[in-house]
Parts: sequence; structure tokens; C-alpha cells
Amino acid sequence: MSYQKRAALAAGALALVASPGIAQQVPDCAALGGVSIAADAISLPTSGARVITTVSRPAAEGRPAFCQVNGEIVPVDPDAPPITFQVNLPENWNGKAVQFGGGGMNGSLVTGLNNVPGTPADGPAIPSPLQRNYVTFGSDGGHTGTDAFDGSFATNDEALHNFFGDQLHKTRDTAAALVQAAYGTPIRTQYFAGGSQGGHEGFIAIQERPEVYDGVIAYYPVVNYTGAILSQLRTFEASFGTEGGWLSPEKQALVQNHVLAACDGMDGAEDGLISDAMACEAAIDLSDLACAGDDAPTCLTQVQIRAVEEMADRDAFEVTLHAGVTEFGSWPVKSGGELWPQMGKTNVLGEAIIGRADQNFVQYFVLRDPEWTGSAATFDEDGHKARWEEISADFDSLQADLSAFHEAGGKVLWLHGEDDFFYPPSSSRDYWDRIATEMGEETLRDFARLYLVPGYNHGFGKFNVSWDSLSVLEDWVENGKAPAPNALVAVDANGGAKGRTRPLCDYPGWPRYTGEGSMNDAANFECNR
Repeated sequence: MSYQKRAALAAGALALVASPGIAQQVPDCAALGGVSIAADAISLPTSGARVITTVSRPAAEGRPAFCQVNGEIVPVDPDAPPITFQVNLPENWNGKAVQFGGGGMNGSLVTGLNNVPGTPADGPAIPSPLQRNYVTFGSDGGHTGTDAFDGSFATNDEALHNFFGDQLHKTRDTAAALVQAAYGTPIRTQYFAGGSQGGHEGFIAIQERPEVYDGVIAYYPVVNYTGAILSQLRTFEASFGTEGGWLSPEKQALVQNHVLAACDGMDGAEDGLISDAMACEAAIDLSDLACAGDDAPTCLTQVQIRAVEEMADRDAFEVTLHAGVTEFGSWPVKSGGELWPQMGKTNVLGEAIIGRADQNFVQYFVLRDPEWTGSAATFDEDGHKARWEEISADFDSLQADLSAFHEAGGKVLWLHGEDDFFYPPSSSRDYWDRIATEMGEETLRDFARLYLVPGYNHGFGKFNVSWDSLSVLEDWVENGKAPAPNALVAVDANGGAKGRTRPLCDYPGWPRYTGEGSMNDAANFECNR
């Protein structure tokens, strides 16, 4: 059920209870202490919100002086957890705000003190939004978890729907009310930034409230969350659920090295990065690794080959996901991705990073049975088809018609790593292609850019992307200056890479070495299609 169907947006100015009069340029933290925000100031049902603590932070570490406001949004259901939030109000506010997304299944407070995706700490110095005098804010997603994949909150309906996206709107409305109280003026420009589930939340934001968000930075967005879980369950059946199907770390490395040896030079540069991922996938034949006799560390059995092929193949489902989607793309097995997030380093499903996420999803989201102790690897999705479809309709963000966001002038910078084995780049390819089919390629490029980066994984990788994405987005949204095709350059933030650079190629382009000059210089690469 869409956000619009769940509730109508609040009309008019946001109402405040106990709203103090505060100077526009210097937020008075003491005056904000104890402020309550009325329920009718928030566009979805709550019992209002309240400030719990305020702290005046002096200028330090390149940040301006700011007022840190922490509080909670009170649920309607007394058994549901509150949404914990933090809003940072700089001394000389620029009139703009960045809302930060979460990650995994959320559950920890997003403070808004960090930088946007694409700015690793060990890369070139790029100022954070708060350092640029933005208001910044985030939340815990509507619950507190023991780790990033603790799904126990999902047995409560309100907590579940907060995670499905409601908390984004409740948090934004609360932050907007506090901004109005602090400065006496509303937010002029609203951005959203996040990666993984946070990137997904960026697409939730623009699909459900296109008139609110002016621009989004979305890294490896998990827009087809349900499809990823279903796909992974099949992988787990072939590996953990089938005797002899699991690959040890040594055999995982065997697959990866085989792919690298076959594909590294396809882009003209033998540099450890596979740029033409699609051609690589088509070229790889895993039977080349088949054991001639008994199982050995240097080969794969037929059962192991089938397990790896299960990851490498597209999945078609009986379940119909959001927006009529019935498929999920391949994982980057045959284009250089590491298998360990799904295969794990031991033959225990719950110890694989994605295995734990999937078990929690089945246990708490689908069955809603905390006592269930079955194996996610052998779970039959068809037995609960209606429930899977209900979850996808509420949670996934696969809407192909983004015309409302486009017509409102919104822009999206979207990036995915070609080596991402936590959430595959094929999903971003699929979603981009579906939008382009619906809206037209030219129209899509009028408000969105997708960059698929060789060697980049899920926030790290053999090429650790660093670039000033916020400045690019500001220029596009505020000055009408769109990123020139294939003109942006990313720096590799890995210490051993010595600052090598590569062009960010507009999808479906990829960087090809010209054959002359340093392979560490983006100027010696051209974007190939």
C-alpha cells in the first residue's frame, strides 16, 4: 500500500506546541529544549514528537558551531518503539537540509554528522553537509536493533511500516518543524543521501513525496529488497542446503581468480579491475574449473558448480513483486565479485552476512514467528506467496513512472559497484532499464544519472570511489548544470592505489584504456558503450 493511500499529507504550515521564538541565524539550544511537536504537524499518524536533549556544540573539526537536537517521535501503538532522531542546526544555516538514510535493517541512530556516500575518510578531503552549513538529520529507522540485521522489531505492525518507509516522512516532518522553530523560516532545498537500505530509502522518498525532495544521492540502492531475499534463498538451498554445495574460502578465491584472469584485460588494462562486466559474464564458463576426478582444493565439483551457477543466473519467481516485477538479476559471480557475503567463511548459514539477514527476514517479516528455527535455505516461498507479495508491495521501490519527481524538478545521482555482492549491480541495471522503457531514455537522463563502477563493492572494494557528489548534485538542482556525459572523475581512496582515477561513465558505458599513458590516470580512459 502506497504512502499516499496510508495517509494524506499535512496541509499548510506545520503546527508546533510550545514553539519558542528563536533568532534566525543562531539557534537557541536552550529554547528548543522540551519542545513538543503536535501530531497534526506530522503527515502520517503518530502521537506527536518531543525534544529530549539539546546540546550546543562549538565549532570544531571543520564544522561550524551547531545545536544538536535529539528526541523521539511517539508511536500510535503503545507497544511500538518510538522513532529516535537527531537534527543538527548550524549557526549560519544555508537554508538547505540533508536527510541521511540508514543501512541493513536500520536499528541504530543515524546522526547526520557523517558525510554523504562517495566520500571515504581516507580519500580526498571533501566537506560534509554540516561543514557546508546544511541542517542535517537522521533517525534509527523506528527501532533499536542488536545489529544491522536484527529483524525482531517486525512483529509489530507500526514498527514494520516505519521501516518500510513511514519513518522517513515522520522524521522529515519533525525536522522541518524544528527548523521552522529554530530559524523562523522553512527548509528551502531538501536533499536525501544514503547507501544500501539508505539508497533504497532515497527512492522511497522520491516515489512517495516527490514534491518534498529536490535531489537524492543513492548508492547501491536495495530497491528490490524482497527479490534479493528470494534470490538468496535459492542460493542458500544450492549451497548450504545441498550436501557438498558450499565453497570454502579457498574455492571462492579460485572462482574469483579464474574470472579475473579471463576478463581483466578486456578493457585494455590489466589492472585488477574488470570494466566490461557484461562481456565478462558472457565469456565465463565455470566448467573450466570442474574436477577431473575426486574433489580437490584446486577444482569444483559438479554440485559446487551448480551452487555458483545459481548465483550467476537470473531468478524468475511465482511471486509477483512490486510494480509487477517477477525476476531478480544475477549476482556478479562471473564478473569479479567476491562470494563471501553469501557463501560465508564457514559452512554455517547464520554466519554468512547475508545468511543472517535472510533468516531474520523469513523469521520476522514473513512468518512473524520469533520461535521459528527452521532453515532459511530450505524455506518454500510459494507456501506463503500472498505474504511475500504483501511485503513487496509495501516495501520495494520499483515504480517505473517517476514523472512526478521529474516534473517537480528533482534530480538523482545513482551509483553502484560492479563487484557488489551484498546487493548486485544487475538490480540497478534492471531498474534503470524499466524506468527508461516507461519514461523514455532522454527523459530519464534529464533528471537521473547512473554510474556503474568497476572494482567497487558495497562501500569499499578494489577501487574505493571518492568524488564530491553533493557539489555535483547542488550544481544540477540549484544551478541547472547537469553533469556532462562521461565527464566526472572518481579517485580511488585505497591507500595502495596512489590516488589513481577513473571516469564515471554514464550507464551503460564503462571505462576502456586508450593504450597510452598511465593506467592510473582517468584522462587515458574513454567511456565505451
